[in-house]
Amino acid sequence: MSKTPQTENSVNPVIRVGILIDFTPKPTKSQAKYLIGQLIKNWKDAQEKYKEIIATEAKISSEDLRFYGEEGSWTRWEENTYVLDLPRIQFTDYKYQNSFNTRLCVAICTGKMSTKVWSRVGMPLDESHVKARLAIPIARLNHVAALYRKIAQATANWMSNQLIEIARIKHPKMKIKQRREIEISAFGLRDKGLETSFEQFTETEINAIDILKEKEANNRLSFYYQNASNKKDDLYNLSMEDPNSSWFTSSVKVLTTRGYFQTREVLYLMRPINEKTELIGLGYDDSAMGDLAHRSVIKVSRWLGMVV
Repeated sequence: MSKTPQTENSVNPVIRVGILIDFTPKPTKSQAKYLIGQLIKNWKDAQEKYKEIIATEAKISSEDLRFYGEEGSWTRWEENTYVLDLPRIQFTDYKYQNSFNTRLCVAICTGKMSTKVWSRVGMPLDESHVKARLAIPIARLNHVAALYRKIAQATANWMSNQLIEIARIKHPKMKIKQRREIEISAFGLRDKGLETSFEQFTETEINAIDILKEKEANNRLSFYYQNASNKKDDLYNLSMEDPNSSWFTSSVKVLTTRGYFQTREVLYLMRPINEKTELIGLGYDDSAMGDLAHRSVIKVSRWLGMVV
């Protein structure tokens, strides 16, 4: 594993899985506060089960998992939503290159939007470099994406079940109208062959399929999307599986290795798959801290939080 995020031919992956829950009727502010309070109250016992789920998916011992520093749980009220962030937990494995850092977030919405349980899995911070993230060789992309996806899905479903059970006991008249899954993944690639490939993806309306078929450099992008999504089809087939598939870009400002701030584009393929919506983004990452993917996923998650 790379000990710094600046290594050429490496990638910083982030996968965030959300379970969207529509309660009917919507929770009031006091009910949302109670539900968050109960999750915090139960956390002391629940965190051991949380570690067991992660360990099972990662095929490691739960004793190898540790919470990051002295971090605790914290809550906030923003835009008709009570938000709970639980402590980060991480596993660092230099030998087998399966390191990860993961966090759960619960957002109980009292307005029109859905309640959401998020599980984010990404590279841990390199403790020898302040705020810098570790990276993996690009050759490990398919394996690590599959691992992160399993952890995120398992932990998000587990926490959403905890929330639903608390709501069922305390507020039996509160019913679940709909339950959906959304995945937002981003992959910051340090491949200089892609350095200029994303400059063309800056328009609001993108005919990305034609570009990806015609440009030689973007054949590499197709390969990366295939591995990032853990699908066997090439990028053209991936995006044509459903007529509702679409493309968009997310602009992120990062501090580059050259020492100045630069806007970078992350190209996303968004497509529905059964009861799930999947967003997979790739971008050229020359950030000093290896945080392109992390910043992009957070930005896209906040955008989705305002529309679903």
